[in-house]
Amino acid sequence: MIAGVSELPGTVTLSPIFSDGMVLQAGEDIPVWGSASPGERVTLSFAGQVVTTVASATGEWSVKFHSMSVKPHAGSMIVRGTNVMEIGNIAVGEVWLASGQSNMAFPFAQEGTGPIPPIFAATISEPTDPDIRIFNLERADGETQGDIKRETYKGRWEISSADSRRRFSIVAYYFARALEKHLNIPVGVIVSAVGGTAAEVWTPPWALRNRSDLKELIGRGKKGVWPFLSGEFYERLILPISKFPVKGIIWYQGESNSGRGAEYRSLLPAMIAAWRKDRNQEELPFLFVQLPPFDDLAMAQPWEPLGVQSDPEVREAQLLTAKRVSKTAMVVTIDLCDGHDLHPLNKLPVGERLALCARALAYHERIEYSGPIIERWRVSNGAILIWFSHAKSGLDIRGQSTSEFSVAGEDGIFYPAEARIQNGHLEVRSAEVSHPTAARYAWARAPAGILFNRDGLPASPFRTDGQ
Repeated sequence: MIAGVSELPGTVTLSPIFSDGMVLQAGEDIPVWGSASPGERVTLSFAGQVVTTVASATGEWSVKFHSMSVKPHAGSMIVRGTNVMEIGNIAVGEVWLASGQSNMAFPFAQEGTGPIPPIFAATISEPTDPDIRIFNLERADGETQGDIKRETYKGRWEISSADSRRRFSIVAYYFARALEKHLNIPVGVIVSAVGGTAAEVWTPPWALRNRSDLKELIGRGKKGVWPFLSGEFYERLILPISKFPVKGIIWYQGESNSGRGAEYRSLLPAMIAAWRKDRNQEELPFLFVQLPPFDDLAMAQPWEPLGVQSDPEVREAQLLTAKRVSKTAMVVTIDLCDGHDLHPLNKLPVGERLALCARALAYHERIEYSGPIIERWRVSNGAILIWFSHAKSGLDIRGQSTSEFSVAGEDGIFYPAEARIQNGHLEVRSAEVSHPTAARYAWARAPAGILFNRDGLPASPFRTDGQ
């Protein structure tokens, strides 16, 4: 606490994102906002800057600090009105927003779920790292209090420690840790993710209304135990922080849109465009995780009645988004689990692969960040030849190719196929099909990843007959 400064009861408040231990985005002007009595004068000071404003007739106020360079120990922000507030231990570094459904929200330790899995024990016990900080954004009631609208979200910044790490999103933490180690600057991640949510829940209604193929989603709740309305969490958990600068977004979702792959081709790009428009950043990096393998039909109590399953057509929609929408990248996960867990625990490579994408798209490093992505194909001498982007280092098949490759002729029946690497491309053929017309790779609910580039990154599932 700074001498002469104390927290006193009063009317000046800050939006919850501004709290002790926060990370602010370096190189960007920083808006700060909150509430006060109508007409109340509010003055903020931080890092040598002083800004003043007056609360509006509705009790809202906002100011803006000029952009700053990286400051691991930026000090405190002082807010003065009828009361005085101090926000301490602020860092200026890199900030990312992490969103989606349960595979993004899933923490290292959940209350009531038994002991911590051994795979996470060493991570949780790592030393405190003040350069990694997470803000778990949660829903609040959002009701009005007098003439002032209360926030629709709550939360607090936490520095990475053995205690706080238990509450951290696994993917967000591993992503932040990989970035912090490489960049050697503070990294903060705002986690706004809710299990069981479909993409339309995170998409503003105006973005759906503008698309003839998405209009029917407006107001529709998902069947099952998560009956959320379209736009609900966008309005409660994304829009309220849309002025808070971030370097980019990481996204892990898709299970709750299973069975609607064709629709997801339009929905995911529409959501990305809307979030970018809110932030006035058309090229804001958006990095996402492809659906992990999951075979609910093999379970004693399948999830399919709730619509939760792995869907190759949703994976295809994600692949097409990565190919067609600028400044996006996709992490493939089919090599990381056996398909029997809706929430696969092997999330360290997921976070690290997202960090590779961030280094390439957000920090402009000339590195390989993606596995092979199908670009073109043709039929030749009874085989299908396939070329890929992100394969300059070469291709690698790890395992029996007939387990995941198949080809079909004009009858549309697919047969297991042999794949071999020929001069930098794949040659896929089957003794059962003399005149092939289409090929598929890993086209199943729970495929195994066997095709990689020589950089060790797995190829996305694909089909030549569906794009």
